[in-house]
Amino acid sequence: MKSIRATVVCVAMAFLAGVLPSYGQNVTTGSLTGAIRDPQGGVLPGATVVATHTPTGATYEGITEGDGTFTLVNLRIGGPYEIAANLAGFREEKQAGVTVNL
Repeated sequence: MKSIRATVVCVAMAFLAGVLPSYGQNVTTGSLTGAIRDPQGGVLPGATVVATHTPTGATYEGITEGDGTFTLVNLRIGGPYEIAANLAGFREEKQAGVTVNL
């Protein structure tokens, strides 16, 4: 089966964070943005991307767009996270130790 090698490497490229007020308290969350590609560099639309916050087991899921990009929102800041990418016909690819920075 093919590997989604560059999959989650792109996840570490872009971390966005926002601060949202909630009843006088600040709730801080972050986002992960990346692109899923096959070993030849082709985009993979429709791939499932799941980020699991290792300490709590909380999961955040998204699907890649037509250009292979994805954005996972409202993630806890910090980490570590394990990011997994899946698409039928391809081997699951994982990356551990990802941190969402503020």
